[in-house]
Amino acid sequence: MSLLPLLLAALSGWTPVEVPVAHPVAPDTAQVVEAQPPAEEILLELRIGRLVERLVPALARGEEVLLPASTLLAMSEVDVVRADSAQLAARLQPGNRSLLLEAGGRQAELDGQAVEVGPGEVMASGPDLMVSTRLLEALLDVRFEVDMAELVATVVDPAPLPIGRRVDREQRWGIQGPGGAGRPPAELTLAPSPHRIGGFVAEWSLAADPSSAAESASGSLAAAAQLLGGEFRASGRSRGPMAGGAMDASASWRHVRPHGRVLRQLHLGDVMGAGPRPGSIRGIHLGNAPFVRDPLVGMERISGQLGPGWDVELRRHGQTVDLARVDERGAWALDIPLQYGNNAVEVVAWGPHGEVVTTEHLMVMQQERLPAGALEWGLSAGACTSSRCSGAGVADLRWGASRRWTLRAGAEGFVRDTLPDAVLPSV
Repeated sequence: MSLLPLLLAALSGWTPVEVPVAHPVAPDTAQVVEAQPPAEEILLELRIGRLVERLVPALARGEEVLLPASTLLAMSEVDVVRADSAQLAARLQPGNRSLLLEAGGRQAELDGQAVEVGPGEVMASGPDLMVSTRLLEALLDVRFEVDMAELVATVVDPAPLPIGRRVDREQRWGIQGPGGAGRPPAELTLAPSPHRIGGFVAEWSLAADPSSAAESASGSLAAAAQLLGGEFRASGRSRGPMAGGAMDASASWRHVRPHGRVLRQLHLGDVMGAGPRPGSIRGIHLGNAPFVRDPLVGMERISGQLGPGWDVELRRHGQTVDLARVDERGAWALDIPLQYGNNAVEVVAWGPHGEVVTTEHLMVMQQERLPAGALEWGLSAGACTSSRCSGAGVADLRWGASRRWTLRAGAEGFVRDTLPDAVLPSV
């Protein structure tokens, strides 16, 4: 109070009374809540792409739509752990990521990371938790299209969802089918030529030093043609400069019967001998081994145990080879087509909620192994083309005793100039 009213009061004899004055008080900003327009209960058609659709209750607030989260996740084949009007917990696959939503919460949790929730984006409505499409897009990595005129909400591309991956997998399996890694059908099959003589090809080479071409020139010539139902080859190569007159020459004739039962190959001339250690000879080689061996040796079965509702796929080089669905006990079995060499395959197991488990297997098939029951023989004899012997003869026998065992036996005989002749058994 100022001094002037007190002085006037003392002169006039009255006592001043202090009157309280009201001052405006700023409201507590922490208690201010943005007013949300009331949500309207509606019925709309919820679609997961073109895969599945259902009429569901929803909430509409202007252009914003809140969908029943547990119903959406169940339609998408997501594993829902808990769902009520207060909280929703689920696991997203692959990766086993946890998802947690709470009614009225300002944050959602995705794989331990906080995701901001706007006002009114998560609401309790009856037995379910209603979640805005904006928040669902952020959590599930999908995109919604909402048509309020038609009352339709659509997940545009369900590929990130378990149901989308399952349908894509089943469509791929239906088109490709098991055995996708096998040989494609031949576009053209050539029959054996009826002509006794036909076809000719030649190849030559010449090399020389420009400064002394006549003295340093060397060359080679090779030719091949169809002759008497087989292949005839002849070749010659100078041994050093052609001026020296030394050369190496070879000639051979080969006849192949792909479908022969007793005899499939006959080689005459400069050929490779039979047996586990074949050498070059000038003579004859015959046997029933296929000229082009089928790379498929046989089948090997692998099996395992999983929970109900799982699918199992066998892949080789990224292509489906075999597939199976677990039985009522959760057991599965797949057949691996074995080829010569390394057989690297992947077994991919797909769970009912989008789980993915991948295991790798490696099986090695030796070139000497034969299919069970197969019997192959080979005989060769002739003059040696190297200095280790003057003549050689080989007998070789192989038998596929089982899927895992191949037995081999034979003998090699050598005629030598300076050393005694030798016969060496082989097993």
